Amino acid sequence: KTLTGTPNGGTWSIVSGGGTINGTTYTPADINTNTTVVIRYTIAADGDCAATSDDVTFTVTPVCDVVADNTTSTASITEGQTKTLTGTPNGGTWSIVSGGGTINGTTYTPADINTNTTVVIRYTIPADGDCASTTDDVTFTVTPVCDVVADNTTSSARISETETKTLSGSPAGGTFSIVSGSGSINGNLYTPNNLISDENVVIRYTIAADGDCAATTDDVTFIVEALPTATAVKTDVTCYGLNDGTITITFEDNTSRTNIVFSLDGGNNYQAKVSDASESVTYSNLAPGTYDVWAKWGDNDYPIDLGSDLTISEPAEVVVDNTTATATINEGQTKTLTATP
Repeated sequence: KTLTGTPNGGTWSIVSGGGTINGTTYTPADINTNTTVVIRYTIAADGDCAATSDDVTFTVTPVCDVVADNTTSTASITEGQTKTLTGTPNGGTWSIVSGGGTINGTTYTPADINTNTTVVIRYTIPADGDCASTTDDVTFTVTPVCDVVADNTTSSARISETETKTLSGSPAGGTFSIVSGSGSINGNLYTPNNLISDENVVIRYTIAADGDCAATTDDVTFIVEALPTATAVKTDVTCYGLNDGTITITFEDNTSRTNIVFSLDGGNNYQAKVSDASESVTYSNLAPGTYDVWAKWGDNDYPIDLGSDLTISEPAEVVVDNTTATATINEGQTKTLTATP
């Protein structure tokens, strides 16, 4: 403000309100609210003439040119990353308008999400006197990290049709299903069907889709081995001593088997062997007794009780009884001879 006064030759001073005077130019102080300024013009005393002064009052209003500018990058990030927040002028504060997450100082960390999320970050310069607060927003996208991958940890070891298999997978919370093969699943327990031949079974573990994260699966394959409905057929089982303890076993099978071995003592000491189920095996010189016949084949670890106990017995004691009549005859007669057995 240019200061003017009459008569010439006076001096200028600031009574109140701050600022500076250079010659006849008044410059306000740096303010943030409306300020009343009083400027005095003084004519100095001259001899017997006393000094005189005159005041002028006016208002200085602040120039509110401090505007928030959020210079944070709008580039997308993943939920596993952070974003550095920047803004001018210094001294402002950060806040999350929408989208979740946390702010620590000037670092934004996303929330744990499962779908693309729009995040709005606000930079605020607070109110200062008569200067209102100002804000500026930046918007960017946070994408989920879909690292939840199904892992089917079920054993691939073979089982027989009479066994079950415990299914396992990670992370927890997935579901099991049969991709191919037969059987049923109850919770995490797989039960085979009755089979007539070996079967490949494929079990799938699925982690369901979650938001923008697609479902993932993992398969495990194992063999379910069919167990035959087999019997041992006795073709020669008679008294010991009459046929030297010989028995012949025929393997009657509902499937095709090779490399069959037999046990006569309940699944131990497999010895006699035939190449396939159409052949028979003969044991000789067996001691009298009852034999529990089992069989297994190939690399099968599941021996089968054939359910036909075979018996070789001692012969019954033979008692000779000559029943010929003791009646006297003469030389002109004959006698019929009789005996048992």
